Amino acid sequence: MDNGEDKLFFKVLGSGSCVPRAERAPAGYLVKYKDKKFLLDCGPGILWQLVRANEDYKDLTGVIFSHFHPDHTADFIPLIQALDYTPGFERKEELLLFGPPGIEDFAKGLYKVYDLGPRGYDVAYITLDGKFGLEDELFISSIKGNHTKSSSIIKITCKDQKGFVYSGDTDFDPAISEFARKIDLLVLECSFPYKVGKHLTPQDAAKIAHGAQPDKLLLTHFYPPIDNPDFNILEAVQQYYSGQIIIAQDFMEIII
Repeated sequence: MDNGEDKLFFKVLGSGSCVPRAERAPAGYLVKYKDKKFLLDCGPGILWQLVRANEDYKDLTGVIFSHFHPDHTADFIPLIQALDYTPGFERKEELLLFGPPGIEDFAKGLYKVYDLGPRGYDVAYITLDGKFGLEDELFISSIKGNHTKSSSIIKITCKDQKGFVYSGDTDFDPAISEFARKIDLLVLECSFPYKVGKHLTPQDAAKIAHGAQPDKLLLTHFYPPIDNPDFNILEAVQQYYSGQIIIAQDFMEIII
């Protein structure tokens, strides 16, 4: 019987944006495969969302940042503080920290500002460029995103090639379709029903998905106008994409 141990789990902790909302936390996701457990982005409040999801922050393998905006990174220092000061807990395992170029300077700058840092364990700072393998079981790769000068589109696959691609925040880019071609799960931001800065509209996301042809498309990172009852996000996406579409909700879990 399949006990799920070899499955890749993708859990939505925050499907929202920088705008505070009771129903949608800022960006944050949990990725689990066997004994590996990563936070994929961790915006404000994601550490608490992790606990509400009945997950333990103390056994995280690492954190992966798509870019450095605070709605994707603000709970990194609270995580470090919790790992350092939880009574009766002493972390020894190395924490893996992945991010775009500048990840080490970013993290160490925060340590300096807050006058705290890892205690009793090391942090490995790993720049997202090329492909990184964890014990030949889990593989992390990326391409450059089109949101900030140091944003990344991230792909995580396991040894049987099942996996997902996560856009982080990005403008429309056909390269995402090629990077995510035939992926099991394509996770795309879908910030606004109309064009705002370097973010995707539902039509943008649909065109990327049409080019990629994933098994499933998960839309996330919603600003309030997307949830306006007068706007039909599925109808907008289905103008250009006819595959399976999932609208992210906090605490939703997808098994890949």
